[in-house]
Amino acid sequence: MKITINGQNLELRRIGKGAFSRVYLDEISNEVYAFVLSDKKNIDYSKEAIAQWTDENIHTPKIECVENEFYLNRVGWTNVYKMPLYNKCPNGNKIVNRLIAIYKEISNSKEYFQQAKKDWYSASLILINAINEDNIIPQTMKDSIENIYDSTTNYDMYALEFCKRNIMQDNDGNIILLDIAFNPKALTGL
Repeated sequence: MKITINGQNLELRRIGKGAFSRVYLDEISNEVYAFVLSDKKNIDYSKEAIAQWTDENIHTPKIECVENEFYLNRVGWTNVYKMPLYNKCPNGNKIVNRLIAIYKEISNSKEYFQQAKKDWYSASLILINAINEDNIIPQTMKDSIENIYDSTTNYDMYALEFCKRNIMQDNDGNIILLDIAFNPKALTGL
């Protein structure tokens, strides 16, 4: 797809789609452009939250808002975010596997499920506390998870999700928590 964003002519190839976004790659610059829906009543602000509120932690994705209210054909009004193209984590990464195992264990627990039905914030704190008690996950990653979660709660109640598709790594081998927060209320409102 050929497109102009902020006066820059780009040729983008679609590489993904989420409930709230369409994701394209600029193969020349190796940058990813996420077009996040902005014209619906139920909007997910997780990328905006990370772009505006998070710190410079090595595990936090580097996201920049490059244009607001951009009309994307067959999609509608969007906000456009740019980030580096991150790599898949290799299988067998001890930290990633541990993070996913904690998520599965906690999210399948009766306590988490009952809390999530009432209050996603408290349910997410159960998960964050379990992660903080772990000895394998580094403190810098724990700090990043808390920072990402805190930034999203400036907008609404968010939940956390850890799976292989939303945990990547940068070119230096640092684990990147790419898309770990989502708005469950907005998701059910689609």
